[in-house]
Amino acid sequence: MTKTVLLGLTLAAILTMAIAFPAIADAITPIKQTEVKVKKGEISKLRFQLESKVETQPFGGYAILTDAGTAIAITSHAGFYDSEIQGETTPASPVIDFPGPAALCSSLEGCGAEWHVHVVEPAADDRCASNLKVGELTWTDPSDRLNVAGNNLIARGIALGANPYVAALSADGERNFDTGSNPGTEGLAFDLTPIFLDPEDLTSLDAVCIGPKSDSQLLCEDLGDGTRDDALVFIGDHNTGGDFRLDIDEFPYSDYIWNEANTNQDGATNASVVGGVELSNWFANNCN
Repeated sequence: MTKTVLLGLTLAAILTMAIAFPAIADAITPIKQTEVKVKKGEISKLRFQLESKVETQPFGGYAILTDAGTAIAITSHAGFYDSEIQGETTPASPVIDFPGPAALCSSLEGCGAEWHVHVVEPAADDRCASNLKVGELTWTDPSDRLNVAGNNLIARGIALGANPYVAALSADGERNFDTGSNPGTEGLAFDLTPIFLDPEDLTSLDAVCIGPKSDSQLLCEDLGDGTRDDALVFIGDHNTGGDFRLDIDEFPYSDYIWNEANTNQDGATNASVVGGVELSNWFANNCN
């Protein structure tokens, strides 16, 4: 039915807080077919049949969207505790202890890769290529049964409409999460990408993108502190002409950003290239 993989280039919603350890997984196994059955006000069966065997420890999952702007997702993410399925007690010595029951773990103990189900509320964030990050999600598992075997993930008994669940990230406690009345049938496969305010400090986790980071965010990170010297280091990494400037074919991100940076002002001398001053000016205008 569907082979869509969410790489952050389309969409409007999906899910869960992810592992904030340094490595980011490759694209999760694509979906071969999605099956959604609705009966008596609930999703009686949500099945994702994958193109190959279900991964044992991915950083992502599979979801359908609802007409309430939320997503229903099945996910696995060792290293982050955000579901009752992972245990009733917050793991000891977390790196981050959120206001809700969720935690970023200091080890995998109590923070395993158990597959589980969430209702997810996305939030806008232009640092993400999809412009979407994880907003809030249910700590209470909305499914009454989840089976993972072979190349299938099957969740059952997910109530439609507004229903009370414990929120994972905030101090809201139990509140209503709305799954709408008409769930979609197009399955979406997604990876998760954390954003750190300081890449050397796991406690600085600021967001988790649904899909990859945006080109603008990647360039901000590549430019370090945004000084002209940092910009020249970046240029030197990608320049092939030896003149410490980048033409559009040497620039590793979108042509739109190259054109945005190419102001030909404040020391730039050639409109066909982007220099260190222009990139440091772009950083000042676009990076936090």
